[in-house]
Parts: sequence; C-alpha cells; structure tokens
Amino acid sequence: MIQFLFRCLKNRSSGPVSLLPWLLFFVLIVWGFILSVPATPATAQEAPTSQSAAGPVLSSSNYQTCNLRLRDGKAPGDIRTIQYQLNALYQDNSQFPQDDKYLNDGRWGPVTRRWLAYFCAEFDVVQPAAYQAFMESILIDLDRATYLNALYPNWRGYIAPKNLLHLKNSDIANKIIAGIVEKTSQPALQTEVNTPDSTDYYQLTTADFTQLSQRQSTLAALKKLASQQFEQRSELYNSLRAAFTKLGKSVDIDALITSQILNLPAAPAQSLNIQSGDSANSTRSQADSGQAKNSDQQTTIKFQSATPQQISWQMKPGALQDTLNQENLVPVDKALLKKLAPLQNQVFASDLLIAMAFKLAGLPTSGEAVESILNLAKKTGDMPQSDSPMLWQAPDNCGCQDSKPAIQSDGTFYGFAPYWSLAGQHKKKDQPAYETIRFSQLDRIGYTAAVIKPDGDDIALILPPNWQNRTEYTRFIQMAERYRSAVDLVVTTPKHMTKSQLIQILTKRTGKTDDLVSMLVAAVKQPLDKRFVNRMKPILSFGLSPVPTMGDGVTLYLDLSPLNDEASQQVFVDFIRRLKAALQGVPVSEQLTATPGDRYFLNLVIPVRTITSHTYGDPQNIYRLGNLKQLARLTNLIITLPGDPASNPPSHVADNSQTSSSQTPGSQTTSSQKTKQNTASDNGYELDEISQIRELQAWLGGQPDQETVARIFPDIVPVLVTADSREQQTALNRLVRLSSWNFAGAAYWPVPLSEANQTLVSETFFPETPSVYPLMSELRQSFSRLMNVVCPNRWLLRVALAGVFTILIVLLVSSVWIYPLRRHLNSLPFVAVCCAAVLSLMLVFIADPFFMHYKIEIVFAFMLLTGLILATAWLVNREGEKP
Repeated sequence: MIQFLFRCLKNRSSGPVSLLPWLLFFVLIVWGFILSVPATPATAQEAPTSQSAAGPVLSSSNYQTCNLRLRDGKAPGDIRTIQYQLNALYQDNSQFPQDDKYLNDGRWGPVTRRWLAYFCAEFDVVQPAAYQAFMESILIDLDRATYLNALYPNWRGYIAPKNLLHLKNSDIANKIIAGIVEKTSQPALQTEVNTPDSTDYYQLTTADFTQLSQRQSTLAALKKLASQQFEQRSELYNSLRAAFTKLGKSVDIDALITSQILNLPAAPAQSLNIQSGDSANSTRSQADSGQAKNSDQQTTIKFQSATPQQISWQMKPGALQDTLNQENLVPVDKALLKKLAPLQNQVFASDLLIAMAFKLAGLPTSGEAVESILNLAKKTGDMPQSDSPMLWQAPDNCGCQDSKPAIQSDGTFYGFAPYWSLAGQHKKKDQPAYETIRFSQLDRIGYTAAVIKPDGDDIALILPPNWQNRTEYTRFIQMAERYRSAVDLVVTTPKHMTKSQLIQILTKRTGKTDDLVSMLVAAVKQPLDKRFVNRMKPILSFGLSPVPTMGDGVTLYLDLSPLNDEASQQVFVDFIRRLKAALQGVPVSEQLTATPGDRYFLNLVIPVRTITSHTYGDPQNIYRLGNLKQLARLTNLIITLPGDPASNPPSHVADNSQTSSSQTPGSQTTSSQKTKQNTASDNGYELDEISQIRELQAWLGGQPDQETVARIFPDIVPVLVTADSREQQTALNRLVRLSSWNFAGAAYWPVPLSEANQTLVSETFFPETPSVYPLMSELRQSFSRLMNVVCPNRWLLRVALAGVFTILIVLLVSSVWIYPLRRHLNSLPFVAVCCAAVLSLMLVFIADPFFMHYKIEIVFAFMLLTGLILATAWLVNREGEKP
C-alpha cells in the first residue's frame, strides 16, 4: 500500500490523481490509532464475551498453537460427544456452521479440529507438553464449559470465557446477577437456579405418620376455631400456635387474627325533673313525664346513656384456608394411612421411586393429599442406610431356572423386584419378612432401583439401601444364584430431567474415566467372595465358573424424551456402547455386539407409547427404527413397558378397585352387577395394555425395513403383569394369551406375583405335559422332586464331594506304600462309598439345567465309571483269594 502511494506521488504530474488511495491511507492510520488506545474497564469486560467477535480469537497465538497440535496429534476416542458439546456451546455464534454434516459425522475432520482449537484459545485451556495430557485438559474443560453453558445460558454477557472455568457455580450466579443489576439499574434480583440436589430423598418416618394421623383432628379443631370469637387475644393466639405446632408448620399467626367491636344493648332513657317554688327548690326524680302536681315552675331534663362496647378476637375470613393451601395441609383419611403403613421408614432416592411405591400400594400418585404427603416425606441430607436386608425364599418343590421347559425354548422371563418389601411373610414372629419368588419360571430378576442424578458439577449414583456387599445383605442374591436366576441392577433417573442434565450424566468424565460407566460397573461387579463355596467355584469348574458378583447385568429405565435431536440421541447410543464394552471387559469398537452368552447383560426398558406415538422415521423420536437397530445390537433385551408404573391408574381401574373395596365381606353382588363390572373392566382395560401391545405389533409391521424388524423382534420382552393389570383377571388372561402367541417371553412388574397371576403364568407359559401311564407320571414326579432338592444345593454338594474324592484319592495313593491299607480298600464298605460318591456326583450334574443337553452322555459316563470301580474291586479280591 505504501509503495502504491509513493508511485502515485511520483507520477502526480502525469495526470490527475485519484483520492481513493489517500482516503484508504487515512483510514488505516486512524484505525491503527484506535486499536492502540487501551480499552476501558467496561470494554475490557465485555469484549471477550461476544460470540460474534471471532476475529481476535482466530488470530491469536493460542489458536494457532492448538490448531497445529490437534492437526498433528491422534484423534480422541468419542468424537460425537465432542461435536455435540461444540454444537451446544457455539450454537449462537454467527460464524458457527449450523447443521453442518462435518460437525455431526463422528469423524476427526478439519472443521471439528478448527472449532475445538477455537474453544482451546477462547477459554485459555492449559496446554501441557505431552499430547495425551493436552487432549485430556481440553476434554475436561469442554465438559465443564458445556455443563455451565446449559446451566447459565446468558453467561457470555457478564463473564469472560477465560474466567468461566475457574469460578464456582455460586460465583457465576452472583456475577450474572450483579451484571443484570448494573445494566438495568434496578435493585438486586433474586434468582433461583434449578439445579438438582442429590441430597434430597423421601422417607415417611414414624414421626411423619404420627403427624399425618393427628392432622385430621387438628384441621377440624382449626376450622372450629375459625368460627369462634374470643374475649382475650392471647387465648386465640395460643390455640392457633398449639395447632400449627402439631402440624409441624411455622406460620405468621398474627396475620390470621383480627379484632371486632361488638355493641351491647343500650340502657333505657332517664329523665330528671327540677321543681322551684314553695317547696324550697326541692328536687326529685320521676320515672315518667307526668304532669306536675302543683302550679310551681318545673324543669324536666332527659338524658340517654352511652352505648356500651366490647372487643372480641377472631380469625380473618378466608385466612385459614389460604394458609392451609399455601402450606399444602390437606386432610389424610384413615384408609389412605392404612395403605401407607407398609412404606413406613422406607427410603426413596427420587420422586419416581416413591411414586412407584405409592402405585404398588394402591395409592394415587397425584392430587392434593398426595402432594401434601410428598412434601412431608421429602428430606435433605445424607440418605440413611437400610438396617433390614432383603430376603427371598423359594416355594415348596421349586426347581432351578430352566428345570421346567417353557412353551418357547428361547424365551426370556423377566421379573422386576422392588427393594421395598410390601408382601413379605414372617417365618417367625421376631424374624424379618421373606418374599416368596418362583425362581424356576424367572430367567432374570431386575432389582429396582438405583438412581442417577446430577450432583453439582458431578453425578451421583445412589444404590438401593440394601444393595450392600455384606453377608447378611447378599442373601437374596445368593438365593437367586442357587436357583440359577440372574439378578440385574435396574437404574432410573428422577422425573422431569432436562436435556442438559441427561447429557451431563451420559458424558461426564474424570480424565480417561467415564464416571457413570465406572460407577455402574463397580456396583455390579463387586465379588461375593466371603463364602467358601463361592471361592471354590473357579477351582471346581476349572475356571469356567467365576466367583459370583453382586449383579449379573444392568437394566436401564431412563426417560430419554428430552433427547430430541440426532446429536443428543447419538450421545446415548455411544454411552450404551461404552457401558457394554466395560461390562464385557473389552475395548470399545463399532463391531461390539451383545450375545446370549454374555457374562453381564445390558437391558433397556422402553415405554410402548414412546415408540408408537411418533410417526415413522420421526427424527425427534429416539426410539425410531434406525436407533432401535443400533440399541438392539448393543443390548441383550429390549423390555417394552405398556403404561406408566409411576402414574395414576386408569379411571376404570380405580373405579373397580373402589367398588370392590366398598363391598363388605358379607355383602352379596347380583349377577347383573357382576356382569356389568366385568364388562366395564374388559372394555376399559383393552384400551390400555392390550391396545398398546397391538399398537406395538402394528408399528413393527408397518416399518418398511422388515429385515431390521426381524433382528429386533427376538429381543423384545413385553411387560404383561403391571400395577394396573394385576387386579384385572379377565383382561390379564386375554393379554397373557395374546402375548404368548406373538412374543417369546414375558416380564412382570412386580414380583412376587399373586397366587392367581402365578397360576395364569404357569398354565400359559409352563404347561404340564400329560402322561399316558400313571405309574410313569408318578415316577417322573418323584424324580423331579429329587432334582428340585439337588439343583439348588449343587455347588454345596460339589464342594462336599470334592472333599470325599480327595480323601479317597489320598487313601488310594497311600496304599502304595502302606500295605495294611489295601485290605481295607478292597472291602465292601469302601467300594460302596466310592460308588455312592460317583452316583451322587452324577445326580449333581444331571440336576443342573446347564447340562440338560448332555444328560444321556453324563449318565453313560458315570455308569461306566461305576462299573469300572466294581470290576476293579472284584478282580483285586479274586487275586487276593489265590495262594
């Protein structure tokens, strides 16, 4: 530019010179002068916060350094998560390419590197010398920046990016409030950030029940006080204070009290007559105004006494009801308290779990009374640990899982067991309650439930109170393992989680560690090695059976409806891939696939409505067919749930339950009433679970890609018995029959099932095989009873038989050097013990359903071994008889 100006000056005599070069030169000088002026404090504060000012960031040395290191370095592992976080962080930046395929393809391309370098420079990320440490530093800061950006969307107007990551949440909120006050010149604004608190939990203690039981009478006494008047203010004040103290509320009693002036009846009018004259001005009072008796001058004065008044104290009209509504003090009747009794002192980590417990107990999950109870039950602080372990037992003549064949050999039968006990039976008066579960008809049991939720900048996994690796707390897991039923840990989230909170939970990392994945794996893979039998399993099975662990898998029941775009949905799919790889102990790869032989299962619970309520291929539906294809490949089971286990029951179910509860045991119901109730129950119920199962079938059948549907369908397990359907026997019968014709397995919420429902399931999925010959039927039943005793104790018998065989081998080896032992080893008792040990071991293997396909081979091998022992003993004795 300067050379061009000199050239123009040199040639100015040759012709007219344009003023444009001079104008440009003047503009450059002025612009350079402006840039050289130091920024004012206000300018220095707001300049870094503008997203549109990308030029200074792109021209900085930090950006160039970060860009070169990212270009020459190795690509990170989870690129899709990085791209999603960049989209969330810079979606309001005018230079950020919206909906760019290169920022959503999961590849380490130049566009992704450029914006990651932009983040590195804008937030002044620390750059260690080692590339791995440099990449970890960027990803950690990107996680926190994305979380803070979702929590405080307007932070850029008040905080510089390089300072954001070094501030606490409270400091960020204070700076934003101070900035708003400074801009608007208004008094300080009181803002509240809705951040979930992991220290919140729900528990109805004994004191809460006492307060609820007294609430009815206390509210009645308060309403009685509202209609009374008191001469003394202190009397009304003390009565109100005592009543609200019983209710556990602190209210402004002075605001409830008002005074009223009462006018009493006035006294009769009085008159005074004054007479002058001969009577020497004597005076007298007269009751009436009659005429004077003499002619003297007389004066009459009439007067009225003042009206007497009295002050009374009472409650302001409507003030009591307003206070009760504000404090959510609703009367709770005795019937509701009776249903709440089994939940006393139970601890719930989220509002979803206590809503599930309410519904299973036959209580509504919404309404004024329920909201009042929930407000009373909500506590803050460290959640107390349970001192009552869960105890399971099997019914009489209950075999191991798979000991009795089902109508579908490849079907999976799944039961959800809540950690709070509602239907336990006491073996003895002073012993805890036992839940009776038929393990022979359950492949897997989902222990419900753990809770994951944000905890400030971190996340918290709150396990069930009795999920503890202590001997007295693991008996229910040991019992399920004895009967070959696997136990999965069900994981939930609280209600009304936001999109940013879900993303934080799914992507939170500490260095190289995926926080949620590591927490779930640690909770499930805790070894149960405190029992001698468990420690012996790897030895007795030659390494084929490892030491049992607390759980055999993870079942996710998450509300994923906020993930309504492709990027956030892919974040969840990537999380499933990482969790499955961690459970299997293998590296994360695109080829990772779940198989029926996996040591640890990963299952997914999907509400049916979330699948069928969207149109085909709706990008906002996380459970569209394309995503289901990926999820089905990474998970072992897709459990479809009709209805909502935490919502109010349908109106017809509630009406039927109220009708049945209103009838006394001695009341009689006419046939017309029964028919009407059954018809209403059937027609109403068909609109719920049955219709949802049919909608799911129609949705699957309407998909254009039937090849993908064929791959997904075998993994689908519908929940048939629910909190709504378990009392509707006729409709449930239809639902179970319909499902048995279309699906391979079934799931139940909750277990244990009632006697009627258990009979229905047994007759439908595990029918008895009739026998032609009664004698054969009797023999088969006797043999089944024997196997049902041997199978649950198979590992204990293996350990005992291992000790017996060890002793026998030691005696046989010792007889080589100790000649007197040979005479005893050839005796009949020793041979009988050897044969009995071999036959017992054969029964142990036959009783184990794991070897059900090799029963003939096992019997043949052990009979051959028994014959060999007898033949050897006979030959040895025969040789001993010779001279």
